[in-house]
Amino acid sequence: LNLSNAQKVTKFTELNTGISVGTVPIFPGVSFLFGNHIKYKSGAILEYSGGVAFPSIFTGKVGIGLSLDKKLDLTVGVRPWPTSTYLQLQSHRPDKLRDILFTVETMNWGSTSFYQNAMFTVGWRYNIVK
Repeated sequence: LNLSNAQKVTKFTELNTGISVGTVPIFPGVSFLFGNHIKYKSGAILEYSGGVAFPSIFTGKVGIGLSLDKKLDLTVGVRPWPTSTYLQLQSHRPDKLRDILFTVETMNWGSTSFYQNAMFTVGWRYNIVK
């Protein structure tokens, strides 16, 4: 992981809540993650996180994206457990300590996706300030 071109590396905690749809028509879930958001001088983004979740017990994700402007980032990525691909929109708040996230995920991977088809979440990201 080459951070020499990174403009900013931000450590964060993230709380997500949402629903999945599929075999079980609608099922709620929640996760709490720790991660890193790396923004490069070119505007490219790399982020990764992992933590605890319900009902999956643990979860994680890794994504790449672009900073659309100073207020919005768009990221695509994968979640290995429960298995999914995702599209995430991150809105930066003016206080720079917390952001809001909207994520849509496709989950058609059988048992590794808990037999669900999609997940929709809203999250709150808190930047860890040293």
